[in-house]
Amino acid sequence: MISEESCIVLSGIVVCPGVVTSSVVVINDEKDINSVNQGDVVVIPKSNPIYVLALTKASGLICEIGGRLSHICTIAMEMGITCITQVNDATKLIKTGQIVNIDGSTGEEGFVTVYQ
Repeated sequence: MISEESCIVLSGIVVCPGVVTSSVVVINDEKDINSVNQGDVVVIPKSNPIYVLALTKASGLICEIGGRLSHICTIAMEMGITCITQVNDATKLIKTGQIVNIDGSTGEEGFVTVYQ
């Protein structure tokens, strides 16, 4: 069971609304793309066209740097993948294997709950 007391909450800008809870894969370079399993939430530092390959399996995207119109965010939106961008320090605070809940259903600002 996941305890609400042992979690951190991050915020960002909603690109594609939705709510998803899943395990995380942090991608810092293209070798990490092969670690993504069907339904994982992908966490990236910034937009990079090669990261689109990870979206084919992802249920959610958390982007640290970039606006709504950054390449990766636009692709996630077109694919209907829940996406939040401008999540400060996401690649430092979220680790591969952790469980996160992305809540992008609340309007402009979305929230990422990271379970420790």
